[in-house]
Amino acid sequence: MAQNRAKKDERSRRWIGPAVLAAIILYAALVVAVGLGVRFLGPGPATEEEPIYRAQESDWLLLEGEDGEVLPRESFFLRWSDGPEGGTYHIRVMTEELELVAEARRLEQSEFQVPAAALMEFPSGSRIFWQVTAHLPDGRRIDSDSFLAVVE
Repeated sequence: MAQNRAKKDERSRRWIGPAVLAAIILYAALVVAVGLGVRFLGPGPATEEEPIYRAQESDWLLLEGEDGEVLPRESFFLRWSDGPEGGTYHIRVMTEELELVAEARRLEQSEFQVPAAALMEFPSGSRIFWQVTAHLPDGRRIDSDSFLAVVE
C-alpha cells in the first residue's frame, strides 16, 4: 500500500511542473494581448495641437458694426456684410439661454430689424445673440459666426 501511495504521489508531482509552466505561459500571453490591445485599440497619443472648432466659413457674412454694440430697442437693426448676388438670408435672434426672440427667412437684404415688441420683456443691458445663414444660388448654405448685441 505504501508503494501504491508513492507511485500516486510521483504521478501527481509529474503534472505539477507542466501545469505551472502552462499557467505562466498563459499569463504571459494574456499580458501581451492586453498590451497590444491598449497599444493599437486604445486612445491615440496625446498631442500638443490646439482643438479645431468650427470656424467662419466665408470672408463675408461679417458683422457690420461692433460686436456687443448697444442698440436702442425701437431701432434694433442687425447688419452684416453682403454675400453673393442672388442669395437669401435666414437670421435667428436668441437670448443667452438660447430662447428664440425673433427669426426671419428669405431676407434679400443684409439687415434685419428686431421688432420692438419682441424686445419689450428684456431689461436694458440684456444680451441678445444672433446668427445668419446665407442660402446661395448654387444651393450651398453658409453660417456666420454668432454675434452679440445689447439692449439699450
